[in-house]
Amino acid sequence: MTIQDLPETDPNTIKLLEELPSTVKELVDAQYAALAIMNEEGRIIHFFFAGISEEEAKAMGSPPHGHGLLGFLNNNNKIIRIPHMGAHPRSSGFPENHPVMISFLGVPIIRAGRNYGNLYLTNKQGGKEFSLRDQKIVEVMAEYVALAIENDRLFRTEQRLREQANFQTQSLNTMIDNVPVGILVVSMSEATIIFSNEEIRNIFNSSCEIGNRIDFSDDHISWIHEDGTKLPVNTDPLSISMSSKQELRNQTMVIDRENSSQTILSVDAVPIEQTDQTVLLIVMNDITHIQEVEKLKNEFLSMVTHDLRGPLATIQSLTQTLNQQDSISEQYSITQALLEEADNMSDLVDNLLNMARIESGATPFDPEACHIIDIAEECKRQFERSRYGTSHRLHLEIHNATPFFYADHLLVLRLLNNLVSNAAKYSPGNRDIWLKASPMKSNPKNILVEVIDRGIGIPKSEQSNIFDKFYRLSIPQQSAKPGAGLGLAICQYICKLHDSALTVESKVGEGSVFKFSFPAIG
Repeated sequence: MTIQDLPETDPNTIKLLEELPSTVKELVDAQYAALAIMNEEGRIIHFFFAGISEEEAKAMGSPPHGHGLLGFLNNNNKIIRIPHMGAHPRSSGFPENHPVMISFLGVPIIRAGRNYGNLYLTNKQGGKEFSLRDQKIVEVMAEYVALAIENDRLFRTEQRLREQANFQTQSLNTMIDNVPVGILVVSMSEATIIFSNEEIRNIFNSSCEIGNRIDFSDDHISWIHEDGTKLPVNTDPLSISMSSKQELRNQTMVIDRENSSQTILSVDAVPIEQTDQTVLLIVMNDITHIQEVEKLKNEFLSMVTHDLRGPLATIQSLTQTLNQQDSISEQYSITQALLEEADNMSDLVDNLLNMARIESGATPFDPEACHIIDIAEECKRQFERSRYGTSHRLHLEIHNATPFFYADHLLVLRLLNNLVSNAAKYSPGNRDIWLKASPMKSNPKNILVEVIDRGIGIPKSEQSNIFDKFYRLSIPQQSAKPGAGLGLAICQYICKLHDSALTVESKVGEGSVFKFSFPAIG
């Protein structure tokens, strides 16, 4: 029986330790037997015994603490075999209710220099003391116990290490699966996939499963030199890297999709020598967005350079002409043209600065109670003073029941100015523009604002793109219009700041209607 269960111990080991005192007692013909298991500090932590009933054990109280003769045995790690326990100088007697014990055989349980505990036998039956033969039997059993305890502890240590390794492996796999970079491990001898993470499977539509052969040389995949030229068809640098066991750095792979889109990857590959094989670690980074941004940036710089060069060249030419004119009327005409070109440049620079503030989060937002009539009238005054004011008329139609709303006055004014100027820019001369505001029919608590023109219109295929940064219409009338393609992107941003959205309805050749709505106060 046992006074205390062994924590984290294999059930078979516990059963063995529980049964051992009875087995040894019978082998050496003792009345009582006990097995004490100690920790590294020499304190008894588990105690198994035989020959004493549970009632007798309870009457004796707690198991021995390792004092007296037992303490001497623990500290000296030497076998004690004596005919009478009371005769030993370290004997301290027995506690109350303890049975009488005379002859004694104590054998330490030692393995690899460590004492795991002791086997105690008392009261040799039919004799005064335990024999040397009894001692040898108990020594063998002690060795057996030491081996069982050592194996159990080694097993538990190995099990903990395995659990830790499994946890670390699972954590690493989870981390690798969630990184936004494709990771692929390939056997170089068989060209088969050993490991692939989620990003790789997303890139190649689950074709990179474990066990599949690697093949990146089909017709939908092309490889690009650093100078931008394509490698010969069916040239697969990864296969070359595997056959030559050479590193692959910053190679560009392009995958052509069925929907005519492309995925552009930066590929690196490193051979790694393992104990049983050589593998190729492949890392693929999706740089499609980076390439698109780079292309967009280059197009934008080219466009801005072109749009600024045009007005500058015109200003230079007009200035030279102005210096040669004596007529006041001619000078006035040229001066107006100069002002218009300067306005074009100013609009371009303003939009660039406004978009830079938006993207840096530096746009101030100071909402207050506003009424659309005040902002609309200010917009009209500024429009009439602009270069479009002489060629277009802006009509205000503000419903009397239009309520106040909560917004940033200056930002809403910029929103209306951009929409009205945009309407004039893409409308032939002398065509009117309307700025309307009224309670929404579907929800009177919302204010609907509309800017309407009778201009060139927007193709339906492009209407979803016009609010993107730097987007410009592809229709022929657009090419002659200066601008960076930022005005409507800024308008949409201002609407989003006010929890609204800018929408458009348009037909080519008939004009456009831009709409947004704000919730009213109250």
